[in-house]
Formats: sequence, C-alpha cells, structure tokens
Amino acid sequence: MPNAKELLKNRNDKYLNVFWSYDGKPTLENNVTKAFINTIDSLSLNDKKRVFAELFDYTLPEADISFNYYLQKVPDESIRRSLTDSQKLLFAFNPTKKCWGHVGIDKNNEKEIRKSIKVSLTEYYTDLSEEEIEKKVEEQFNETINKIIKRGDSRPDAWILICKNETPVFCIAMENKLYDLDPFQLNNHCEKSLFLDKGERKIKYCSYSEILNLFDGIDSFLAKEFIRYMYLLKYWTIDNLSQTVGMDDDNIDFYAQKRVKQLLKDVSGKEVSRHRGWMDMVHSDNPYNKEIGLKYDNEKRRFELPLYFGTNQNICRKMYSDFKERGYSIASDLTYKNSFHFQFKGIRKNAPSYYDSDTSIEQYINFWIDNVDSIRQIGKEERHILLDKMLAAGIIPKIEYDKIRKFSDSYDKPLNVVPEIGVYYWLNIDDAIRLDTDKKLVSSIKDVIKRAYAAFG
Repeated sequence: MPNAKELLKNRNDKYLNVFWSYDGKPTLENNVTKAFINTIDSLSLNDKKRVFAELFDYTLPEADISFNYYLQKVPDESIRRSLTDSQKLLFAFNPTKKCWGHVGIDKNNEKEIRKSIKVSLTEYYTDLSEEEIEKKVEEQFNETINKIIKRGDSRPDAWILICKNETPVFCIAMENKLYDLDPFQLNNHCEKSLFLDKGERKIKYCSYSEILNLFDGIDSFLAKEFIRYMYLLKYWTIDNLSQTVGMDDDNIDFYAQKRVKQLLKDVSGKEVSRHRGWMDMVHSDNPYNKEIGLKYDNEKRRFELPLYFGTNQNICRKMYSDFKERGYSIASDLTYKNSFHFQFKGIRKNAPSYYDSDTSIEQYINFWIDNVDSIRQIGKEERHILLDKMLAAGIIPKIEYDKIRKFSDSYDKPLNVVPEIGVYYWLNIDDAIRLDTDKKLVSSIKDVIKRAYAAFG
C-alpha cells in the first residue's frame, strides 16, 4: 500500500473524492457497496479479468462479454434459477472477513452447525457429562435450525450478472457489512435469492483490506478514488507507520492505535490474549512479569509499554527473595515506579490501596528485600505496623499512607501484601514512525523488554 502522502497528494479535502457525499451519510454500507460496484464497472476488460479472478474466483470468457450491475434492482428470477450452482456465487465482504455465530449457519450445513455448537458448549460447561452436553447440543441445534427456517426475505446489497453472447453465464450476489457478517442473512441469500442447495454453497469471504490491496495495483482513476474513500472512512489498513506520512494528526493517531495489536504480535510471537483498560496484552513466560502490555495514548501522542513485575503476592515473594540472593540492576533509560497495593484474599483483585510513586526505586526494592517475610497475607494490626514502617523508611508518601490507612482501618479481613514494580517505556509518535520506516520498531521494543528482564535477572 502507498503512504498517505502519495495516496492523498492534493486531494486531502474529502469532498473532492468522487464517492464522498454531501448528505452526511458517506459511511452507509449501501454507499460503500455502490462505490465498490462503480469502481468494478469502470475498469478496463483486462483489469476486470484480474478482479474477477482474484476476488470472485471466476475466469471471464475471452470475448463477447457483457456485464449487468444491480443495486436497487435484482436479476430476473427466471435467470437466477436457470443457472447451475457452479454458476452462482455469494460474495460476502466486510472489514474482518468474519461471520458471527456458529460455523455452518451461512451454508445451512447441519453437520458443521452441530459440531460447532458442541465445541462451544463443551468449552463452556466443563463440569457436565457427555450425555448432558449432548442434550444441550440438541436443544441449541434445534433452536438454530428453527431460526434459519423462520428468517424473512432476502435482499442482497448488489448483483453482477455476466453474459456471453447475451446468454447469462455467471451470477454474483453481494452482501456487505461494516462489522461482522450475519450468517443467517447469508443463508437466506443462498436459499431465497440464489436458490442454492443447502450444505455445500459457494460463499466467498473477503476483507476490505484484500480489496484495497488488489485495487492498489490497478492503474485506474476510480480504483484510486475508492482507496482514498476507504482511507477517509478509516478502513484503509497499514502494516507500517511510514504509511501514515502525510495524514493529519487525528488519522495518524487512529492508525497508531490500529498498529498496536500487530506490534504486540510481532514482538512476542503470540496472539493478543486480552484487552484491559484500553491496553492490548500478551502472555509472558518471564517468572516475574506475566503479561506484556502496549497502548497508544492519543493525548500524549506516544506508545506506552508498561511492564508490571510482581502482580500478586506469590510472584512478589519469589522476586524479592531472588533479588536478595543474587542482586538486581536498574536500566538507566527506563522509568521505574513503586506500585504497592494490598490484594483481596483469594480473588487477586486489587484493594483500594494502590499507590504509584516516583520515590527511589532502589530504596523501595531494598526495603522489600529486607522485609520479604512481610510479603504474605496479613490482618489489620499487622498492616498498620507495616504501613508505619513504610512511612518511616520513606517508602510511601504521607498522603498515600493516610489514604491506605483509612481503607485498612475499615477492612477487618486479611489482605495479601503486593509490592509490585512498574517499569515503563514511552516512545513518541515521530520517533515511532522513524523507527517503523527503518523497520526497526519491533526490534526496538523487543530490546526494551529484554533489558528490563535482564536487569531483574
């Protein structure tokens, strides 16, 4: 894909784009579909051959071809029924290339539906017997089939009918969604618009990015306008921040956010496992730091890499015991913060006692090395003794001490002591773009993590 400067050039005014409307609704699915159809219609025959082969898995006849396009109209039913199943295709496109719901609903494939339901229920009901699972599978399967049967009419978003010597030879129905596709709707289109038998149906799923990558290689005014249009709608995808050169700040921030998940995957070699507090996270095999998080802060316009060492009592106790035995070091270019808190017993949920202080990290670590036996579950009186000791040693600011002491006074049950350490690295967007342009952003983040881990052994 080109960078934004090449893409936009002197056309940064969205209203200059031929597909951008003045009615205030340029983002409607119907408008995206119309722009897609208009673009295909405008292509030369050679470019059409490429598009039909790569997007629709269809080889156009060599000569005497004509194309009929439909948006608010439908090809005659007699024509659609006259074509064989191999001459008909449902083209389903959206940003994710995915459907919601169980596998097999789109094709009304009962074997696949039943299998998908069983997998889902087996994962959810881990304590049920095989017989109990099968009973639930049957109930949900029957509900799903009834829902398929009772669905309403079918109205695909667009159609393309291809003729050779004025005889129809191939028909494409299209469904577009700005989010995940609806498998019940796709099944309806197959059954009630394309008249396809259930089970084995030709449905081609395609993402917006696949369409844009294909159009990017076509020398056509409307193909380029379609890419610009999708960029303005924020459906243009990037795999390197260098592609944001020339964007305005809002769009750079938007695509920086999009870059986070892939960066984490490239850095860790793992899929993003969860999302917490607007931060994507992956599991780490480090004994003290169990998750690597990465986020992009729009207000500060920077990437933030927080690494939390000792997120529960057991990890903390081992970490400080190891520090006591073999020592530790501090990476000079990273930011360290004291991240002490109590944790509720059993559920590992932080109690309202957290404080994040910039006081000397060496002083903080050394205090806990000397008091490693206090990293355990303790009652109210012992908490008060520990907090007083932390205050006297300068480990906790007085304002935080007062706040935590107030909470501790109000809570009678034992709490876990968790003297966590936060290690932070920040990278502003300009430096991130420069590093990504040089293909060094991933290795730079990896190096930060490596140095943070090495400092703690």
